[in-house]
Amino acid sequence: MINLRAIFAVKNKINITLAGRGIPHLTVLILLISMLNSVSAIAQPKSGIYGSLLLSNHSSNEIGLNEPKARIGYQTGLFLKTAFNARMHLFSEVGFSNEGYNTRDDDNSVARRIRIRHLLFNTSLNYSLLSKLSIGVGPEISYGIQSQAIFTNTKVDLNDFEVLSFSLNFNLIYKLSEKLDMALRYSHGLSDISEASIADFNTITNIVSFIEREDFKRKFQILIYYKF
Repeated sequence: MINLRAIFAVKNKINITLAGRGIPHLTVLILLISMLNSVSAIAQPKSGIYGSLLLSNHSSNEIGLNEPKARIGYQTGLFLKTAFNARMHLFSEVGFSNEGYNTRDDDNSVARRIRIRHLLFNTSLNYSLLSKLSIGVGPEISYGIQSQAIFTNTKVDLNDFEVLSFSLNFNLIYKLSEKLDMALRYSHGLSDISEASIADFNTITNIVSFIEREDFKRKFQILIYYKF
């Protein structure tokens, strides 16, 4: 068992800055380990690996772009499944995701893919409706490690997305066998992940003003869990 006092003693010595990219990777890792350790203290969990095919999109108010289009991505990682009783259990996941969206300029002259890669931690409290069917809901924390705009032959690194973002997941889980579970998930972004501003030119007054760009994640997934 991990010593939580020792973990928080180390954590308190780290300067956590929530703005921009000031969050140390070590701090994020310590928080994830602490949360998983709390789960394992309640009951002995079952561990395993999971993989997911996802369809991601963003809602944005950026001017000069067509409506963002969904793109296919993937997610993979490790999970813990903790049963509290016959009907209630908890899924906790640590993983990596490759997601984003597709878009074009208004005149369709420039096409580009926005690719965003995250380290993820999410947890879901699930309730069994039937012997093999469960529903669940829980938070997801995303830590951005890379964002790029991909043109036909060019990749450009982007710095206008927040590093830390939050979503709410809704899950439908079906038990295929003692080793395999399958799940459908909808993830709804709760936090604006954009750090950029938009220049708005008024053609009547000839005045340029700046407004905050808004960008919220949306994601639909099919997941397969394999228990060790």
